[in-house]
Amino acid sequence: WEAPPFPGEPTERAERWVAAGFAPVSRWTAVSSTHDAPVAAAMDRAGALSSRGWTLHGFESGPSSQLTPEAFERAVDLVHGLAGAAFSELPGYLSAPRDAVADFYRPLFYGPGVSGGGAQLADPRLSLLARDPEGRPRGFLLGLTGPVLGKTRTFQIVTLAVHPEARTGG
Repeated sequence: WEAPPFPGEPTERAERWVAAGFAPVSRWTAVSSTHDAPVAAAMDRAGALSSRGWTLHGFESGPSSQLTPEAFERAVDLVHGLAGAAFSELPGYLSAPRDAVADFYRPLFYGPGVSGGGAQLADPRLSLLARDPEGRPRGFLLGLTGPVLGKTRTFQIVTLAVHPEARTGG
């Protein structure tokens, strides 16, 4: 690839692992795209859902684009419940305790030093929560800032989850 990998993307091919006796159980694809067409399509879809009472908003953040610790904990509660519902039918899915999920995501939002700072990969403005007309959380998207390629800023959609009851609603 011409671009550097996003955080969490593998940096070597699988042949070494296969030779050591491991076997692939699923395949994933990373797709690079300009943002204009996907954003326009998403805005059209969001407008249609909004007209039916759905809301789409970011997680709470302060003026520095950081979640307060309290807002982070509330976001983890919502994401943990939604992820469990959305992914429970996937082969090999194992539910993680809520605190383990919080510990995994905290450095992404606050940097590796957590309280001392460091590179913040998750920008709350790139993470969204969808609520149905009754106000129930029904989906979320977690986005991380990506590498800067020339003058282009990038982001990565790390997780996109939709509650099973809401999957056919548009």
